[in-house]
Amino acid sequence: MLGSTSFIENKNNEVILDTFSPEIVEGMLQFIYTDRTDLLGNIENASELLEMAEMYQLTSLKYDCFVELINRMDIENASKIAVIAYYYKPTAGIMALVRDFFERFEYCIATV
Repeated sequence: MLGSTSFIENKNNEVILDTFSPEIVEGMLQFIYTDRTDLLGNIENASELLEMAEMYQLTSLKYDCFVELINRMDIENASKIAVIAYYYKPTAGIMALVRDFFERFEYCIATV
């Protein structure tokens, strides 16, 4: 992609990633080189990394972001994570985990 002479990145020999914070870009690069990142410790970072993973088609990072979001899902943030999941089209396995969370929540409400 960057080998094409029509891209401005090729002419300037640089890629500008100004859509995301430097911390998130660093987290993506860390993941590309090491297959892991230290930034998946909270929902905000996982959401931003998920957006970046979607943009650059990094399916492994996208999966890890979804797993992190689901692991941190609770009653207060479940709707936000469900919207994120809907928007970024996770795999069927990830969507099954999201549905499972809501089914367990409905069961808890029904038994109270």
